Amino acid sequence: MDSVLIVGAGLSGALLAVALKRKGFDVLMVESREDLRKDVGGVHRSINLVLTSRGRFALRSLGLEKEVMELVVPCHARCIHNMDGSVVIQPYGKDESEANYSISRSGLNKKLLDVAEREGVKILFKQRLLHADFTTRKYTLCDDANKKTVVGAHLCFGADGAASVTRRELLKHLIDVPITDLDTTLKRHWRWGGSTSIKYEVQRLGVAYKELMFPLQRDGSQPLDTRYLHIWPRGSHFLMGLANLDGSMTGTLYLPDDSAVPKSDLTFETTLGKEKGMAYMNEYYKDAVPVMPDLAKEWEENPHALLATARVSHWVFEDKVCLIGDAAHAVVPFFGQGMNASFEDVTYIMYLIGRHGLADFKTMKPRVKRVVSAARRQKWFEDTLKDEKYKELTGA
Repeated sequence: MDSVLIVGAGLSGALLAVALKRKGFDVLMVESREDLRKDVGGVHRSINLVLTSRGRFALRSLGLEKEVMELVVPCHARCIHNMDGSVVIQPYGKDESEANYSISRSGLNKKLLDVAEREGVKILFKQRLLHADFTTRKYTLCDDANKKTVVGAHLCFGADGAASVTRRELLKHLIDVPITDLDTTLKRHWRWGGSTSIKYEVQRLGVAYKELMFPLQRDGSQPLDTRYLHIWPRGSHFLMGLANLDGSMTGTLYLPDDSAVPKSDLTFETTLGKEKGMAYMNEYYKDAVPVMPDLAKEWEENPHALLATARVSHWVFEDKVCLIGDAAHAVVPFFGQGMNASFEDVTYIMYLIGRHGLADFKTMKPRVKRVVSAARRQKWFEDTLKDEKYKELTGA
């Protein structure tokens, strides 16, 4: 039985683990963080996700669609909240039979971890990849106490996100020279190995985000209509809300960061503190504030995080390592591409394994190029927010 190491127990890693285990592989999945199914408290840096047909197809092919669809809330239209308090409803389809589906990232991740363990996948938490030797197929893991463990695996899948350590180790192997921490500097890097051009880039998008909740009201009523994805567009910044199963909504506020072009006076740094934060929210989102009773507390306590696009020219090396999901093609979250494209990776990988075994993943290249090209739509998104007609229509 071929052994497989999956680095990263997020959405794509957990789904891939299930698929490979069902194919008869001996699967070990490692995750640098604590098991999110444990109640460890703390605050979140998450974005509710939209599940579309591409993601559903991947789940359906593994017989998991019914289980996962029990976690979703149908989203039939986009509800635009303008500055003057008016709203515009923009349906997603011809009627309510056509919808996208809102789902909690953590809720879905927990479900997939449960399924993976049910299938017999071994999962090690608080174990980070420290070093990969693709020649010997040996991988050094390290826990929080800096205790190192070496494991062997015929094939390694890097499903460890936009700041992928597996990608770093792959590029070090291909280039054979030291690489600076590209996921910290988030700048463009170009290296050449022999006659092959090795290109990789982790590019900050000039946007940061913070999670803010719309909880159920004191009388148990919903804060907003859960049939809609709610958006408060305000030009270079905006607030959005996606429904949860209990009728509450998870909100995400997007603001320019210090890498934004042009520079903005509105960032999480310039609105630091309860007083400035509440003043900002009351100025731009005054109709949302009344249904956000914990806003002042969350503004101070919830961290904000950066967004970045990752591009890499080489995501496969022989039959030894393959990057999937955000490790290979992290894209902007505004088009619902990330999770659904990552799930599609799993579908395509299993197709290739069924057809060719573990011998060759090179045929992934054309499809991944198409996925990465979606990141270029970020330019369209930014131009739309700046468009004068768009601002006129939305009050931005």
